[in-house]
Parts: sequence; structure tokens; C-alpha cells
Amino acid sequence: MTRVILAGASGRTGTPVAASLAAADDLNLVARVAPSLAGTGPDCFGSVADALAEAPADVFVDLTRPELGEEHALAALEAGLAVVLGTTGLDAAARERLDSAARAAELPVFYAPNFALGAVLMMAFAAKAARFYESVEVVELHHPDKVDAPSGTAARTADLIGAAREDAGLAPVPDATTHRHRSGPDRP
Repeated sequence: MTRVILAGASGRTGTPVAASLAAADDLNLVARVAPSLAGTGPDCFGSVADALAEAPADVFVDLTRPELGEEHALAALEAGLAVVLGTTGLDAAARERLDSAARAAELPVFYAPNFALGAVLMMAFAAKAARFYESVEVVELHHPDKVDAPSGTAARTADLIGAAREDAGLAPVPDATTHRHRSGPDRP
């Protein structure tokens, strides 16, 4: 039985992930972490540090915010846990620090820009199709409370498209966007 700590357990993604982990036959959700959950149950913690100190685990899953994901993952690696990082928005330097820490600890880190099967298939298709189009654009739309934009899914899709074009000997798309446009009631 794999013991799991879940950070971000009360969030938009964390809530259904917590339910899935709790229902799995081969997983044991030993700690749910979110400030709002502190003290609400025996497996509920308000901080990652408390969960790592009090809940023996094998895997740490982070679904929090970009400014917390690296810190949490480094603490989990230091505690000897494998990491699943569903928190997106980490820059290349942060990912390199995590990769170095994981290699030093001889533990895996799995970066998951999206857990949805449709999104994973879309990213794979985009990479396969990229060599056949002169120009490619990634467009996304989210709820107003989305904390990272562009999303990890959009950023990973763009990376896969760029790598596929490079592998095919093609130049970068000629009209590559270098900024994002946000529209809404208060923006044109």
C-alpha cells in the first residue's frame, strides 16, 4: 500500500484528487494538507512541514500554487518521498533545482501539467501535428480565479510543439506570440 500526502487537498483540483486517492485500493491517503483543513481531522494538516513530520509516507503530491510548489517538493525530497508535481507555473530554474535535488536524493519527480486524459491526448496530438503546419497557436480559457497563466498545459503544449518542429528540421513558427492577451469585462 503506497502512502500519499496531498498538498492542496481542498482546492479545485485537490478536492477530487483527494477523493480518488481515498477511494483507491492500492493507495492510502495519510495526509491532506491545506490551511483551511488544519485540525479538522486526524489526517488533516495546515502545513506541509507538519504533514511531513507527522505522517509517514512514500509519495508527496503537490497541487498548490507556483510560489509554493518548489518549496514543498524540495521538502518532500529531503524527507525521502517521491514527488508528483501537479502544480504548474514553475520556471526552468526551479525545475532544474528540483531535478538536481531529485537526482541527489535518488528519488523520482513526476511533472504533471494536466491529469485529464483529453488534455494529455491533445498535447500528444499537437506534437504529432506540429510538423505539418506552418503556424500554430495555443489558445486557452479559464475561470477568473486561475492562478497560473499561461497554464502548465498550454506551456507544455507549446514546448512539445516547438520540440517536434525542431526535431523535424523546421524553423520556429513565423508568427510566434511573445505576449498574452487577456480579455474580459474590464479588458478589451
